[in-house]
Amino acid sequence: MLKGRALLPVVVIPLIILLLSHSYLLLPSQSLITSIAQAHTYSKVMVEFTDAYTDDVEHLLLYLSSKGYDIKPIDMLSNVAYGAIAYIRSDQVEMLKQEEIVKRVSIDEAIRIVDAQSQPQQSSSSFISPTSFEIIGLSRIQGMRDGHGRALTGEGIKVALIDTGVDYTHKDLYGFGKDGKVIAGYDFLDKDDDPLDVDGHGTAVAGIIAADGEMKGIAPKAKLLAYKIASGSNYTSSLDIVRALERAARDGADIVNISIGMDRVNEDIDNAVNNLVRKGVVVVVAAGNSGQNGMGSPATAKDAITVGATLSTPSSMIATLKINDAKFEAIPMLGSAIDGDESIIRGELVYTNFATARDVNGLDLKGKIVLAERGGPVQIVNGVERREVVYFSDKERNVSSKGAIALIVYNNEPGLFYGTLIHDNNSSDYRPSIPVVSISREDGLRIKEMLDKGVVSSIELRIFSKPDLVASFSSKGPASPFYIKPDLVAPGAGINSTSLNGSYAMNTGTSFAAPHVSAAAALLLQKHPDLRPEEVASLLITTAEPITDIYDEPYPLDSAGSGRLAVDKALSAEFVALPHTLMFYLNPGEDAKVSKSITLRALEPYRFDDSSNGSNSILVQWQGKVDDDDGVDVDTEVQIISERNAIIHVTVSTLKASGDGSRYEGRLIVRSSNGPTILSIPMSIYINPVSIHAKNSDGMLLLSLDGREGWKSARVKVTDPVSMKSRLVTLTPDSRSAGIPVINKGEYWIDASVITDSGMLKALSTVEVNSVGNGVVLVESQSLPIREIFILMGFVGMVVVIALVLSRRHGHDDAIDGSYAISNDTRHGSSDADNPIVHAKEGQDVHKDIEYELESPSTDTKMDGVGGDVDVGSMERIANHEGVDDVEMDKMRGGKKDDREGKDYDGGDGKVDSSTSN
Repeated sequence: MLKGRALLPVVVIPLIILLLSHSYLLLPSQSLITSIAQAHTYSKVMVEFTDAYTDDVEHLLLYLSSKGYDIKPIDMLSNVAYGAIAYIRSDQVEMLKQEEIVKRVSIDEAIRIVDAQSQPQQSSSSFISPTSFEIIGLSRIQGMRDGHGRALTGEGIKVALIDTGVDYTHKDLYGFGKDGKVIAGYDFLDKDDDPLDVDGHGTAVAGIIAADGEMKGIAPKAKLLAYKIASGSNYTSSLDIVRALERAARDGADIVNISIGMDRVNEDIDNAVNNLVRKGVVVVVAAGNSGQNGMGSPATAKDAITVGATLSTPSSMIATLKINDAKFEAIPMLGSAIDGDESIIRGELVYTNFATARDVNGLDLKGKIVLAERGGPVQIVNGVERREVVYFSDKERNVSSKGAIALIVYNNEPGLFYGTLIHDNNSSDYRPSIPVVSISREDGLRIKEMLDKGVVSSIELRIFSKPDLVASFSSKGPASPFYIKPDLVAPGAGINSTSLNGSYAMNTGTSFAAPHVSAAAALLLQKHPDLRPEEVASLLITTAEPITDIYDEPYPLDSAGSGRLAVDKALSAEFVALPHTLMFYLNPGEDAKVSKSITLRALEPYRFDDSSNGSNSILVQWQGKVDDDDGVDVDTEVQIISERNAIIHVTVSTLKASGDGSRYEGRLIVRSSNGPTILSIPMSIYINPVSIHAKNSDGMLLLSLDGREGWKSARVKVTDPVSMKSRLVTLTPDSRSAGIPVINKGEYWIDASVITDSGMLKALSTVEVNSVGNGVVLVESQSLPIREIFILMGFVGMVVVIALVLSRRHGHDDAIDGSYAISNDTRHGSSDADNPIVHAKEGQDVHKDIEYELESPSTDTKMDGVGGDVDVGSMERIANHEGVDDVEMDKMRGGKKDDREGKDYDGGDGKVDSSTSN
């Protein structure tokens, strides 16, 4: 019998041949090396199965188990995806991706939260009615009723909150369970059914939607579902958000509100949101608080209703600052002294460092406008540097005492900020006497440079009241050239709502704009239970109030979407339009044109009238800057199909012989000839600099490019409307066309980056696919030369030998980044089979001793793992009791603490602070 070293060749050579028979080893990657290095470690993944298989997910997982995969399911997915979230041995992840039944494998990510952060401006034990409710028209719906004669209060509607939980002990949100305000929920951090909020963010969101006590939310009779995915930190798990979306659907949510946003786009989250909307659930998300720095997930999800923030309060003061001919963005500080409804201030501009008492000592500032930096000078105290604290109120008092008529404070770090002159450290007799505004550091340094050069010839500071301004912190688009984000805006500054320990607090951020829209959606669903999610979105978006900036110019669609939420107009609408936005992409050339249609559906009891003198006919008007001088024409035609349905045909044409990448924006105004309904449908028109053509033929999308001379190549991305997956093809002057198989119906997006002698040009188009092929997707094959294969065989053999030897010396391997090692550990007095411990690689930011439990077997079902059979019981029991508990990152972890102090939320990217006093 062979022993010792003599046994190795006998084992290794057949093993090498067996391994080389698997095609995944031929991929030009280090997957084999990684697989060996990751032995005995686990990764948390989402496994999506191909739609061609109709078996339930349990059977597909058991099939994978029978093939040797050591996979431990956590959650089954049927609403946000067709698959499961599970732990799988890390060395098997790459193999799993190659399985025929598997469409996609995604590894869990710790994602930084940037948009769920709220720092209450002030807290109180008594409630102050939010003025935002009046702004959105809530008082004007008092007489409206649903089909059962009930007032519109959100009764019968379930709204899920994916947030920091809810404090259901608050008297206005009282009760957990079937008879409480929060009827169900889950804490993904502590792994239990108690989503108690200890941060305050989710509680503030909940109050805006459904408080029913001293405070009345917009939909006070709505019920809440709470899913806690963040607490006391700035990170969360990408797959926990997916799980929360799935659980919301299972628990019967009609609407999901997500006031937590990410610092980047995550495809898994956006796809989960889109799929949930297709399943019939309305999803409303906050746009984010990153200003011009753009959006992350889930705000970028196409089918979500993405909500930006306005300053919508009747007392909101705004400012314009003009120096010479340059315009700067300025924000009045809370408590500034304003002369009447408007102050226009002109004078000489001077700079006074930090405007401390020492800085202004001996200065005559009478009739002058002062520029100063935020904060104070650096001091040395006991050999340690620290910055002197100088409150804004101190600066105001110092300069006003010298005769200054206004103060401009620029930030001491990048970005804008909100400031207040009113705070607890003021003396009891302090009263601001001049206007004070804040500006960004960038603008402040630019103005200071102009002063140093002596080129400031004039300055005008205007402070006045103007509701409905988009907040500077509200994240702007574009998120995509093929749809508009944000969809609309809602009040998000100084919003009073429920807080922890039975209190109330004022909050600022898009986090608090989104629940205004979620609550409005609840009222719509109560009045019209048959509305589909896309129709709810349309009613909210097309009835929004168009708004203008401080110079009375219409906001770009990428800043304000269709406008500010008007709940009364949405509830009064007699018909709904789909789609709710129109995007046109035209090729250059004589008489180039594109036609699209809008379908109108009448809401009970309204009926369309197609008679010549009908009282309920439809009128359509185009409003935009496009005219004959631009060479672009918009034409519309209304077709009444029946009493319940009508179609608006919209044709956009251009007479331009050549394109220049011009973009035009406008609105299609659709109104009833004898009723209150006025819908405003946003439109965007883009004229391509080169012509891109797409045509569907027998399940193939044929692409071609032509246009100006001198183009060298074009990289064309085609995006599937259902999976949102993209494929890339390259076109050249020698091969101007290509074909891509299509497997889903819908509108495909085409994005071409064309390289020319003069630089990069962008060409965009869409094509509607109504018939598809047999679902066969062409995949480019990859092969290796024979010489390289033999080299790889030798290398693989050597690595396998080393791995076998090492595996005899070590009981387990350490985890590499992104995976979790499972070792046998009996320190807690239990056997290793009952309580294995999850360990992290040294330096990895995770809890190092988190136990998991396998449910004791209840059936004979087996999962044949690579390392031997693991008796796990039924899939259902494993799914309901996480086979391997999540390894929680310290920065993602909160907990049910006794200290329920509010955390530092809204404005976490440093670009915009909530109100501060220094």
